[in-house]
Amino acid sequence: MLGDRPQNTTALELQLGFEMPTALRLDRLLPGQLGISRSRLQAWEEKRSLVVGPDGAKVLRKPARTGTAIRVDLAGESDREAIISAAGG
Repeated sequence: MLGDRPQNTTALELQLGFEMPTALRLDRLLPGQLGISRSRLQAWEEKRSLVVGPDGAKVLRKPARTGTAIRVDLAGESDREAIISAAGG
């Protein structure tokens, strides 16, 4: 995230970029970086709070790639500030 962000941010948008290719699956990378469990990531996917592009949620089970866009709706999440901070915000 660049610059200041609004106080009541309710969504997180990420654009992935890697210096070198990785074999780490996105469904393992995101929980580790955001400080959440894999089951929580799956719950977000099921309730459609998690949007992954350009290939959709099926890309979660594949190695993370440069250019993947991720959006998470954090409205109603009590720990959204911690998640945004963990993402670099």
